[in-house]
Amino acid sequence: MNIAILYTSYRQFEELDFAAEFLQQTGYLKQCDIIYHNNNKSIDVDALNQKLSQLPCRKLRFIYNPVANSGGYLYGHLEAICDAMNAIEDGYYDWVIHLHPDVFIVNEELLLTTLKEASAQDKVLVVTRNFGSHSAAFGTDFFAFRPSETIRAVFQSTLNSFSKMVAEKVAIMNETVLFHEVYHHQVPFYLAKRYVADVWHRDLDCLGLWHEHDMSRVRAYLENPSARWRRIPVRCLRKPKQALYIAKEWLQSYQSDQPNESLLKLLTKVEVSLN
Repeated sequence: MNIAILYTSYRQFEELDFAAEFLQQTGYLKQCDIIYHNNNKSIDVDALNQKLSQLPCRKLRFIYNPVANSGGYLYGHLEAICDAMNAIEDGYYDWVIHLHPDVFIVNEELLLTTLKEASAQDKVLVVTRNFGSHSAAFGTDFFAFRPSETIRAVFQSTLNSFSKMVAEKVAIMNETVLFHEVYHHQVPFYLAKRYVADVWHRDLDCLGLWHEHDMSRVRAYLENPSARWRRIPVRCLRKPKQALYIAKEWLQSYQSDQPNESLLKLLTKVEVSLN
């Protein structure tokens, strides 16, 4: 398979150090192309280029387009995705893996197996659920696609619809809009299992990915994988109500024999309120 990794970013720097380390440990993906898109008008482009130079790859393409960011935090990432997709030639890559720079590839075999299964089923988009198995939402921090006019239309429609809803102050997630656009365009998609109960956490998932905001945990993992758990008790002590709520939900699912992650993995969600 001819694969490219597409990163859409805004202000990540330290994350690229760790992304490079994880990619260096891969066998196949470190030989693929990397397309890196940034739309932050205030970023130090020279410093970013230095960081990008350490990423192992066959070919690096850096797209810097601060004009493609009128939506800021709310939908600037969707603008980045659409802008990057327009720069990718149809048919050249079998798959493009989209990630945020803080989504690390820890186990490439799980990810590659998923792409092979999607290919065997003639799918053109790989998506995941991050907010529960019954939630009408597809994650945007990771997805994979076969470049085509149809895929570009799906994400452009997602951007257009979501930005309009934001302007009208409609309370909706961009992941929900993407879900509906995928169905509206009748895109043949492969629904990959990323989390045991289809609910996100900040640890290694079923696709071999790890979306982490606390780089000290990543640093600890690279020194000793088990060391990444040391900060979790501290977080729970700092946010006891949130930790107890997560533990209560986990206990309820455990008692009802519903599939779920380990409690320790779910407690990694406590860090979100600390950043």
